[in-house]
Amino acid sequence: MSIFMSRDGGVSVFRVGIFISVLGVLIIVGGFVLLEFERAARRSPLDIDIYPGAVQIHQDEFSYGRERGFQVVGGDDETVDAVVAHYQNQLNSYYDNNPNDPDRERCTRNPALDEFDGYEPGNGVIAYEFYCVFDDDSDLAGQRQTTVRIYPGNRDDSDVDGFNSTNSTIIIYNETWVR
Repeated sequence: MSIFMSRDGGVSVFRVGIFISVLGVLIIVGGFVLLEFERAARRSPLDIDIYPGAVQIHQDEFSYGRERGFQVVGGDDETVDAVVAHYQNQLNSYYDNNPNDPDRERCTRNPALDEFDGYEPGNGVIAYEFYCVFDDDSDLAGQRQTTVRIYPGNRDDSDVDGFNSTNSTIIIYNETWVR
């Protein structure tokens, strides 16, 4: 490579130094551009389909994301199971899961069996809930995540003016993303 040769036929340390410096600057600029592309891709929430027929009941905005609540008519276990099945299908699709894989991502029930301690109809405590987590991590640019909580509606007899979600299924989206 004659570009690196000096007039006397030896290797020019100055020319090699300039070449390495330019190469270093290009790598740094390229890394910065890549980081900005990654951040731009995460500046909006994940697009997770809402259960068909669900009606939005609230939305709260935060500096890191938002929380949205939806209500579906029918608070029995069959309705809750149908809503969970909808989000499980979305998880399978999102993570490209094989539905027969025992190690796949799945919606999880909390508590796994029975009901939460302290639950009694009318006391305002929910009986149980499901979590479905959709995650889009990047080591470079942060995280986008939507956690979907699903639970049967409840009522609080001590708060007569409060929200009564009896005979409905509640779906809560907790969405975080880089802003």
